[in-house]
Amino acid sequence: MNIIKKYISRFLNNSYNNFVTYLPSNFLRISFLKYCLRMKVGSDVVIAPTVKIINPWRISIGSNTIINSSVFLDGRGGLTIGNNVDIAWFSKIITYRHDYNDPSYKAYGLRVEISDNCCLTVNTTILPGVFLSEGVVIGVSSVVTKSIKNKYIICAGTPCREINKRNNQIDYALSSRSLTI
Repeated sequence: MNIIKKYISRFLNNSYNNFVTYLPSNFLRISFLKYCLRMKVGSDVVIAPTVKIINPWRISIGSNTIINSSVFLDGRGGLTIGNNVDIAWFSKIITYRHDYNDPSYKAYGLRVEISDNCCLTVNTTILPGVFLSEGVVIGVSSVVTKSIKNKYIICAGTPCREINKRNNQIDYALSSRSLTI
């Protein structure tokens, strides 16, 4: 019975990535993810077309979050995205990796958590096991290899490091934008 469940899950996951993600309706994309693939999605979330998702049933997204086009979300190791998070184009969140020193090249997952009010700018990469504290901004094309525990800071680089502080008086809630498609 597990093998049948595995193939059904794989089929539904591939259906999303190869068909549903291209539909010009956020409502249809979100509905498919929530009701067919059991992804936890809060209210007023935008998942733009061409977002690729692996194992959405292991992903939780808070309210007022926007995930722009061509983003890759890996749920294999577990992924939590908070409220009011903005993830820009071409960003990648990876939760699975291989042990290069293991004779059998063992693969394993590590949970990634992105707290409320974070912003991942264009082409950022978050690696397995990373935790981002509240209000963290990650600069363009940065690679986050370690958790960032300080709140409301701006980080950039490869590997990512703290470069500045951010105003912690957040007075906005992200909402649907017609240009997200």
